[in-house]
Order: sequence, then C-alpha cells, then structure tokens
Amino acid sequence: MLKVCKLTSERNEQVLFQDLNFTLDAGSWLWVRGSNGAGKSTLLKIVAGLISPTAGNVLCKTTKFYLGHKLNISAHLTPIENLKWGIEPFSLCIKEVLKILKLTDFENTPCGLLSHGQKQRVALARLWGYTKKIWILDEPLNGLDAVGQGLFLERFASHLKQGGSAVIASHLALGNVIPENVIHL
Repeated sequence: MLKVCKLTSERNEQVLFQDLNFTLDAGSWLWVRGSNGAGKSTLLKIVAGLISPTAGNVLCKTTKFYLGHKLNISAHLTPIENLKWGIEPFSLCIKEVLKILKLTDFENTPCGLLSHGQKQRVALARLWGYTKKIWILDEPLNGLDAVGQGLFLERFASHLKQGGSAVIASHLALGNVIPENVIHL
C-alpha cells in the first residue's frame, strides 16, 4: 500500500531524520513518536505529498487522507457546511456522522464558537464518511475528551479491520490498537 525508501528531511540545515524506511500494508499502522520539533509533522506532510523530502521517496498506490494540526475547518461555517465544502461526497449522511460524534446540537453553530474538542470532532468526522485507504493523522486525539477519544478509537479499529492503514503521530497511545511499527524521531 505505502512504501517509504531512504527518506531524509532537513530543516534550517539540520537533519530531522535520515534514511528512513518503512512499508505499510493493508490493516496496519505506523505510530510516529518523538518530542516537539523532532520532525513528526514534517514526516506526515511528506508521506501525504504536501512537501518534498530532502532525499528518498514515497510510493503509494492508493488514496490518502491527511489531517494535520490545522484542522482544515472554517470558523465561519457550521459543521455541516464545513463537511460539505470542497471535499468529496460522503459515503454516509453528514447528519448521521454528526449524530455518531455527538455534535447534532451544534450542527448549525459556526465552528468558531465551538470548543477545541468539538472542532477536532468536526475535523475527524471526515473519517466516518470517506473511503480513503490510508489515513495520515497528526495528533488526532488532541483536545478530545474521553468520549471523543473512544469514538475515534472505535472508528480507527474499524478502519484497520476493513483493510485500511494509517500513519499517525501521537504523544498518546491509541487505546488497545497495537501498531505494526513505531518510529521514534
């Protein structure tokens, strides 16, 4: 599904990581760990194809979904509008996804008025509706309460069971879902 070969990245003439290699097969995931500024987000952006590495390459034969620190939601739009705007059609009804994520009371509230955790749920709602095979997620549990974390972890386990895969940077363990590989930057 995804193969990373001899990946190297530098920032401000400092090597973040060098000669990084890994393969991600269907149903598996990679946990990227490390301190702040170690290059976790940079690695995810390279894997997602958003920035280029200094050396090496990423080979991918399937569709990817990327969610970084910036949640890619507009503060002026409601959750429903954010999920309709500029993205592929949902395989599930948006209102059904908002119900699953316990956001129905806020479906018509501008996202700028929501808490950080609620905004994170809106951003993560895309994971319930899309058919992307590889998820590339940067700190998906950030700002979520225990209920939100549980909802995400349940969806994540289901994604893997259905043959999906993921590259996830997280300071927190992802429940009982054991990674195939761990990279510590």
